[in-house]
Amino acid sequence: MPDGFAAEKFEILCSVFERARAQRAALERDDMDTFMQILDERDDLISQLQQLVEATVELPENVVMFPTELNEHNQQDDSLALDTVIRGIVEHDEQNERFLSEKLAELAAELPVLRHGTRAIQAYRTPREQQGYIDRVS
Repeated sequence: MPDGFAAEKFEILCSVFERARAQRAALERDDMDTFMQILDERDDLISQLQQLVEATVELPENVVMFPTELNEHNQQDDSLALDTVIRGIVEHDEQNERFLSEKLAELAAELPVLRHGTRAIQAYRTPREQQGYIDRVS
C-alpha cells in the first residue's frame, strides 16, 4: 500500500539528516551549546515524524487494496528513499558518537593533570588562620 505521508516523512528525515551533519560540525568546533540545541531540534522533528506514523491509517483487515504495478513501484521507491535517508542518519550519528567518545576520552585524560595542578596551587596558599595584615611602614 502506498504511504500517503511518504513525502512528508522523507522531508522530515532529510531535516534530521542535515541536523546530524550540523552536529558533527559543532563537535569539530567544540561547540557543545550548538550541539545540544541541534539535538533539541532533532527531538522536535522526531516527534513530528512520530505523529505522521501514527496518522498513517492502515486498511481494515476486510479491505484489500487492488494491486497495481504503479502502486507497487511507488511503494518500493518510497521505501528505498526513506531507507536511504535513515541509513545516512544512522551513519552520521555513529560517527558523531565516536567523535564525542574521543573528545570525552581526551577530557578524562586531562582531569588528573588538572587535579595535580589544583593541589599544587593549594599547597602554596597560606591557610586563612595564618593570614594577617602586614604593616610595612612600621
